[in-house]
Amino acid sequence: MSESTDTSVTVIGAGIVGICCACYLQRSGFQVTLVDREEPGMQTSFGNAGGISPGSVAPIGMPGMWQQIPGWLVDDNGPLFIKARHFPKALPWLMRFISQSRRSRVLEISRALTALNGPTFAAYQPLLEEADITGLFHKTGQLFVYHTRQNMEKDTFTRELRSASGASVEYLDSKSIQEIEPALAPIFEAGYLMPDNGHCKDPLGLAQALAQMFVDKGGRLLKTE
Repeated sequence: MSESTDTSVTVIGAGIVGICCACYLQRSGFQVTLVDREEPGMQTSFGNAGGISPGSVAPIGMPGMWQQIPGWLVDDNGPLFIKARHFPKALPWLMRFISQSRRSRVLEISRALTALNGPTFAAYQPLLEEADITGLFHKTGQLFVYHTRQNMEKDTFTRELRSASGASVEYLDSKSIQEIEPALAPIFEAGYLMPDNGHCKDPLGLAQALAQMFVDKGGRLLKTE
Protein backbone atom coordinates (compact mmCIF):
# COMPACT_ATOMS: atom_id res chain seq x y z
CA MET A 1 0.00 0.00 0.00
CA SER A 2 1.42 3.38 -0.99
CA GLU A 3 1.49 6.25 1.47
CA SER A 4 -1.02 9.06 1.00
CA THR A 5 0.42 12.22 -0.52
CA ASP A 6 -2.60 14.32 0.46
CA THR A 7 -1.39 17.40 2.34
CA SER A 8 -4.80 18.95 3.03
CA VAL A 9 -6.24 18.94 6.54
CA THR A 10 -9.54 20.18 7.96
CA VAL A 11 -9.66 21.43 11.56
CA ILE A 12 -13.10 21.56 13.18
CA GLY A 13 -13.55 24.42 15.64
CA ALA A 14 -12.08 27.92 15.50
CA GLY A 15 -11.50 28.39 19.20
CA ILE A 16 -7.96 29.01 20.40
CA VAL A 17 -7.07 25.29 20.33
CA GLY A 18 -8.34 24.80 16.80
CA ILE A 19 -6.69 28.00 15.58
CA CYS A 20 -3.32 27.03 17.06
CA CYS A 21 -3.58 23.53 15.57
CA ALA A 22 -4.36 25.07 12.19
CA CYS A 23 -1.40 27.46 12.44
CA TYR A 24 1.05 24.71 13.38
CA LEU A 25 -0.23 22.43 10.60
CA GLN A 26 0.18 25.31 8.17
CA ARG A 27 3.75 25.89 9.39
CA SER A 28 4.41 22.20 8.69
CA GLY A 29 3.39 22.55 5.06
CA PHE A 30 -0.23 21.41 5.09
CA GLN A 31 -3.07 23.09 3.23
CA VAL A 32 -5.50 23.75 6.08
CA THR A 33 -9.20 24.54 6.24
CA LEU A 34 -10.52 25.80 9.58
CA VAL A 35 -14.27 25.27 10.06
CA ASP A 36 -16.65 26.80 12.61
CA ARG A 37 -20.25 27.98 12.64
CA GLU A 38 -19.14 31.16 14.48
CA GLU A 39 -16.40 33.71 13.94
CA PRO A 40 -12.94 32.74 15.31
CA GLY A 41 -12.70 32.91 19.08
CA MET A 42 -16.33 33.87 19.66
CA GLN A 43 -17.31 30.90 21.82
CA THR A 44 -15.21 29.51 24.68
CA SER A 45 -12.26 31.75 23.78
CA PHE A 46 -14.37 34.88 24.22
CA GLY A 47 -14.48 36.68 27.56
CA ASN A 48 -12.54 34.18 29.66
CA ALA A 49 -9.85 35.12 32.17
CA GLY A 50 -7.01 34.04 29.90
CA GLY A 51 -5.06 32.23 32.61
CA ILE A 52 -1.95 30.38 31.46
CA SER A 53 -0.78 27.93 34.09
CA PRO A 54 2.06 25.55 33.19
CA GLY A 55 2.02 24.44 36.83
CA SER A 56 -1.65 23.40 36.81
CA VAL A 57 -0.95 19.70 37.18
CA ALA A 58 -3.36 18.70 39.96
CA PRO A 59 -6.74 17.28 38.87
CA ILE A 60 -10.03 18.23 40.51
CA GLY A 61 -10.53 14.80 42.07
CA MET A 62 -7.95 14.12 44.78
CA PRO A 63 -7.37 11.26 47.24
CA GLY A 64 -9.72 11.43 50.21
CA MET A 65 -12.11 13.85 48.54
CA TRP A 66 -14.84 11.19 48.54
CA GLN A 67 -15.15 11.67 52.31
CA GLN A 68 -16.38 15.23 51.72
CA ILE A 69 -18.99 14.37 49.09
CA PRO A 70 -21.84 13.46 51.51
CA GLY A 71 -21.54 16.84 53.24
CA TRP A 72 -21.40 18.70 49.94
CA LEU A 73 -24.56 17.00 48.69
CA VAL A 74 -26.64 18.39 51.56
CA ASP A 75 -25.10 21.87 51.44
CA ASP A 76 -26.92 24.22 49.05
CA ASN A 77 -23.78 26.37 48.90
CA GLY A 78 -21.31 23.51 48.64
CA PRO A 79 -19.06 22.91 45.60
CA LEU A 80 -21.15 19.88 44.61
CA PHE A 81 -24.94 19.97 44.80
CA ILE A 82 -27.30 17.52 43.11
CA LYS A 83 -31.06 17.67 43.45
CA ALA A 84 -32.46 14.49 44.98
CA ARG A 85 -34.42 13.53 41.89
CA HIS A 86 -31.27 13.70 39.78
CA PHE A 87 -29.10 11.68 42.16
CA PRO A 88 -29.79 8.20 40.65
CA LYS A 89 -28.72 9.47 37.23
CA ALA A 90 -25.63 11.19 38.68
CA LEU A 91 -24.51 8.22 40.79
CA PRO A 92 -22.54 6.43 38.03
CA TRP A 93 -20.68 9.68 37.34
CA LEU A 94 -19.91 10.11 41.04
CA MET A 95 -18.54 6.57 41.22
CA ARG A 96 -16.26 7.22 38.25
CA PHE A 97 -15.15 10.50 39.83
CA ILE A 98 -14.21 8.69 43.04
CA SER A 99 -12.41 5.97 41.08
CA GLN A 100 -10.35 8.58 39.23
CA SER A 101 -9.41 10.19 42.57
CA ARG A 102 -7.24 7.27 43.71
CA ARG A 103 -3.67 8.29 44.47
CA SER A 104 -2.22 6.05 41.74
CA ARG A 105 -4.62 7.47 39.16
CA VAL A 106 -4.02 11.06 40.28
CA LEU A 107 -0.28 10.56 39.74
CA GLU A 108 -0.96 9.34 36.20
CA ILE A 109 -3.27 12.28 35.48
CA SER A 110 -0.73 14.72 36.90
CA ARG A 111 2.00 13.40 34.61
CA ALA A 112 -0.34 13.82 31.63
CA LEU A 113 -1.21 17.38 32.70
CA THR A 114 2.48 18.18 33.07
CA ALA A 115 3.12 17.07 29.49
CA LEU A 116 0.10 19.05 28.26
CA ASN A 117 0.44 22.29 30.25
CA GLY A 118 4.17 22.52 30.93
CA PRO A 119 5.24 23.75 27.45
CA THR A 120 2.36 26.23 27.05
CA PHE A 121 4.39 29.45 26.89
CA ALA A 122 7.05 27.86 24.67
CA ALA A 123 4.41 26.49 22.30
CA TYR A 124 2.71 29.86 21.94
CA GLN A 125 5.91 31.87 21.47
CA PRO A 126 6.57 31.18 17.75
CA LEU A 127 2.98 32.07 16.87
CA LEU A 128 3.02 35.23 18.98
CA GLU A 129 6.25 36.39 17.35
CA GLU A 130 5.02 35.61 13.85
CA ALA A 131 1.77 37.52 14.45
CA ASP A 132 3.62 40.33 16.29
CA ILE A 133 1.42 40.07 19.38
CA THR A 134 3.90 39.10 22.09
CA GLY A 135 2.56 41.96 24.21
CA LEU A 136 -0.66 40.04 24.87
CA PHE A 137 1.10 37.61 27.22
CA HIS A 138 2.29 38.45 30.72
CA LYS A 139 4.16 36.04 32.99
CA THR A 140 3.28 37.74 36.28
CA GLY A 141 2.93 34.65 38.47
CA GLN A 142 -0.02 33.23 40.38
CA LEU A 143 -0.52 33.64 44.11
CA PHE A 144 -2.20 31.07 46.37
CA VAL A 145 -3.06 32.19 49.91
CA TYR A 146 -4.37 30.47 53.05
CA HIS A 147 -5.90 31.90 56.20
CA THR A 148 -3.77 29.57 58.33
CA ARG A 149 -0.57 27.62 57.82
CA GLN A 150 -2.47 24.51 58.87
CA ASN A 151 -4.83 24.94 55.91
CA MET A 152 -1.87 25.17 53.56
CA GLU A 153 -0.32 22.06 55.03
CA LYS A 154 -3.54 20.12 54.32
CA ASP A 155 -2.87 20.84 50.65
CA THR A 156 0.51 19.09 50.75
CA PHE A 157 -0.22 16.54 48.02
CA THR A 158 -1.18 19.25 45.51
CA ARG A 159 2.05 21.09 46.21
CA GLU A 160 4.01 17.85 45.88
CA LEU A 161 2.48 17.26 42.45
CA ARG A 162 3.48 20.74 41.32
CA SER A 163 7.01 20.35 42.62
CA ALA A 164 7.33 16.94 40.93
CA SER A 165 6.30 18.52 37.63
CA GLY A 166 9.26 20.89 37.81
CA ALA A 167 7.08 23.93 38.40
CA SER A 168 8.71 26.71 40.39
CA VAL A 169 7.03 27.25 43.78
CA GLU A 170 7.99 29.97 46.28
CA TYR A 171 6.58 29.63 49.81
CA LEU A 172 5.48 32.78 51.58
CA ASP A 173 4.66 34.09 55.03
CA SER A 174 2.12 36.84 55.75
CA LYS A 175 4.68 39.62 55.30
CA SER A 176 5.77 38.34 51.89
CA ILE A 177 2.15 38.01 50.76
CA GLN A 178 1.51 41.67 51.63
CA GLU A 179 4.64 42.75 49.78
CA ILE A 180 3.56 40.92 46.62
CA GLU A 181 -0.12 41.93 46.78
CA PRO A 182 -0.72 44.85 49.18
CA ALA A 183 -4.38 45.05 48.10
CA LEU A 184 -5.13 41.80 49.93
CA ALA A 185 -6.51 42.09 53.45
CA PRO A 186 -3.85 41.13 56.03
CA ILE A 187 -5.68 37.94 57.02
CA PHE A 188 -3.55 35.31 55.32
CA GLU A 189 -0.81 33.55 57.29
CA ALA A 190 0.76 31.53 54.50
CA GLY A 191 0.79 30.97 50.79
CA TYR A 192 2.93 30.30 47.78
CA LEU A 193 3.72 31.95 44.48
CA MET A 194 4.05 30.16 41.15
CA PRO A 195 6.15 32.74 39.24
CA ASP A 196 6.02 30.95 35.88
CA ASN A 197 2.23 31.21 35.56
CA GLY A 198 0.70 34.13 33.73
CA HIS A 199 -2.17 35.28 31.57
CA CYS A 200 -3.25 36.60 28.20
CA LYS A 201 -4.76 40.06 28.60
CA ASP A 202 -7.07 39.68 25.59
CA PRO A 203 -8.06 36.07 24.78
CA LEU A 204 -10.44 37.12 22.00
CA GLY A 205 -7.81 39.41 20.48
CA LEU A 206 -5.32 36.53 20.58
CA ALA A 207 -7.69 34.19 18.75
CA GLN A 208 -8.60 36.81 16.16
CA ALA A 209 -4.99 37.80 15.48
CA LEU A 210 -3.84 34.21 15.01
CA ALA A 211 -6.85 33.43 12.81
CA GLN A 212 -6.08 36.45 10.64
CA MET A 213 -2.44 35.40 10.34
CA PHE A 214 -3.61 31.92 9.34
CA VAL A 215 -5.79 33.39 6.55
CA ASP A 216 -3.09 35.84 5.42
CA LYS A 217 -0.72 32.91 4.93
CA GLY A 218 -3.14 31.05 2.69
CA GLY A 219 -5.33 29.18 5.15
CA ARG A 220 -9.01 28.78 4.43
CA LEU A 221 -11.56 29.84 7.04
CA LEU A 222 -15.00 28.35 6.47
CA LYS A 223 -18.03 29.52 8.46
CA THR A 224 -20.60 26.74 8.33
CA GLU A 225 -22.36 24.14 10.45
